[in-house]
Amino acid sequence: MSAAAAASSTADVVDAVERTLERAAAVVPAAATRARLALAALLDGVARSTWPEIAGRFSRLTTSGAPVELAWTGRDASLRWTAEVAPPETPTAQRLTLAGTWAGVDTQSLAQAQHGRPLRYGAWLAGRHAEDGRDGAKVYAEVPDGARLPDPAAHPVFRSWGLTWRMAGVADDGTTEWYARAERAEEVDLLAFERSTLGSDGLLRARVRELLRSEALPRPCGLSVAFAPGPGGSPSPGESPSPGESPSPGGRTVPVAITWFAPAGAVFADDDDAVRRLSATTDDAAARALLAALLGAERATTTTAAARRRIVPIGVGVGFDGSSWAQAGLLPS
Repeated sequence: MSAAAAASSTADVVDAVERTLERAAAVVPAAATRARLALAALLDGVARSTWPEIAGRFSRLTTSGAPVELAWTGRDASLRWTAEVAPPETPTAQRLTLAGTWAGVDTQSLAQAQHGRPLRYGAWLAGRHAEDGRDGAKVYAEVPDGARLPDPAAHPVFRSWGLTWRMAGVADDGTTEWYARAERAEEVDLLAFERSTLGSDGLLRARVRELLRSEALPRPCGLSVAFAPGPGGSPSPGESPSPGESPSPGGRTVPVAITWFAPAGAVFADDDDAVRRLSATTDDAAARALLAALLGAERATTTTAAARRRIVPIGVGVGFDGSSWAQAGLLPS
């Protein structure tokens, strides 16, 4: 690839992010401004790469190799994104520390899990921007093969058959989320996963059925469980955690949400189909408007299946309080 073509590759990503955020600004102007500033700083580092021939297409984060992905959820109209924290020449083993510094979260235990093991991507950085001025940050850390899972891995869900734990998310609000790959999940596995984490019965399965309009699950798919600090503090010496809780250093963590994930291409005919069905899962008008804005009207004019696919992963989440939502990851365009 020529130097000009390489520069164009990176510039194309930056331009696509800018166009997408311009559309989003019609719905959430303040959030779009703060997202633009954050992503400009990250993508500037990528654009200054000493490996310009791959800087715009090196990432394992997205199917296109682009170093940034936007995200949507029917819970609210916050702008969400995930991005590479450094250019491609930065060693993979250093990315977790860099992401933790950006997000302001402690990643030491996850760094110990990664130490000395082969890594594919190391870590990504995520941000969330609400229209009311609230921001959040999160680090996604790779869990390599053979790594010992740090706490709260004492929870029984981490010993579930058929789940391979691949990633951990650490947020600046104290929550942690663990992500697993399920090679051959069936509806009974969703039931078991929900019972062992939230103690509820069948809500996740019901919401997944509604989105899929089918009882058959795409294979493989993914599952995650989010933990938050519990109100009880540290257990007393000899005290066992209550059902649904797991011990962690310095306090107690409680499962607060679970999510099921799958590739959008295994569920929806195209992005128009995805927009219709995802929008139907939320009563939040601003969230529906944001999804349409993020995708843009140009999706209706594309001619190839690949060009129509801007929605990549999709998911269904359930909270401990009985809430539920759909979510999706989107390539900027």
